[in-house]
Amino acid sequence: MAAGKTKNTESATREVFVVYEEALKAFHGTKYTNALKLFGKIEEGFPEETEVLARIKSFRKICERQLANNQKDGLEGETAEAIFDLGVYYHNNGDFEKALELYAQALSKSKGNTDHVHYAVAATLSRQGNAAKAVESLKKAVAANSNCRFHASHDPDFGPIADDPGFRSIVGDA
Repeated sequence: MAAGKTKNTESATREVFVVYEEALKAFHGTKYTNALKLFGKIEEGFPEETEVLARIKSFRKICERQLANNQKDGLEGETAEAIFDLGVYYHNNGDFEKALELYAQALSKSKGNTDHVHYAVAATLSRQGNAAKAVESLKKAVAANSNCRFHASHDPDFGPIADDPGFRSIVGDA
């Protein structure tokens, strides 16, 4: 039994370094949004890898500082999806105002399907307790993609507004 556990530990250690290497490539390639996403994946997926987590703290701060500097320039050169991904990063870290700013930029830059951005806006507004605006954004998401109805009914981000009549009317028994 112990040998199997060692293999799993070795496999996890290898996997964390594969992701870490990918994150460093993105970082050194000045793809800060992608690097942050990968660093976040490490934090979420490998909480026991304390040495790696300690190393990525400084890289994360540099990424955030670079992206903040880019933010002043409207994230020139970043795609709508990259800006959206950064918004998700801020949402997941509890900085809802920053997430909403980035979602607005993603919407203005987007040339295609935006249901996922409207959905994310709704989730963030829900976390802020703003039921009316969350429902308004969720309606836009559902109008573009009816699958959003089901996802919202099972998404913990909508917990703060789960009993709101407007929310209930959208998700129904999904």
